[in-house]
Amino acid sequence: MTKCGLQDVYLNQNSERRPTAHIVSCVKNQLVELHQQEWLNVLEDMPKLRTYKNIKTDYNVEPYLKKCLSRQQRSVIARMRSGTLHLEIEKGRFRNVPLDQRLCKMCKSQAIEDESHLLLFCERYEQLRTTLFNDIRDKYNIDLTTLPANIKLKHLFCNYSKLVSNFILNCFTIRQSVIN
Repeated sequence: MTKCGLQDVYLNQNSERRPTAHIVSCVKNQLVELHQQEWLNVLEDMPKLRTYKNIKTDYNVEPYLKKCLSRQQRSVIARMRSGTLHLEIEKGRFRNVPLDQRLCKMCKSQAIEDESHLLLFCERYEQLRTTLFNDIRDKYNIDLTTLPANIKLKHLFCNYSKLVSNFILNCFTIRQSVIN
């Protein structure tokens, strides 16, 4: 109770005659708030979740989990968000390759291949990306090309799961044909 800041509720329960429902509500709210703060602290301590902590700011169920997506689509979105997709940034971590050497093998930019590079910058996927952005513009009336990269990334991850998952799957089809 002390950790939750609710010792007063417990100690004064008889003198103030608060309804049990009120006490339960106070305890629940405090526990949820405590859990959310611990969740944010854990995120900050996990470098692998670099993309996730940039796009996930609220402790709630993500909309893509409630959408009618195939298992493959849901999986690729989850892996991309959590940094576990087979990109050089992740593969290099297991091979102890220095971060600045985990470069994209799909283009000549000499950029680190991470989630934002794949979604926003890799030249190899420019045609797919143009189609994706045009589809989003036509369907949702928003021009992502005018937004800064960090906002664009957040929009892609949080709002257009079916289109984005198909984009990622198409990128990986191209990637496999080039790398293998």
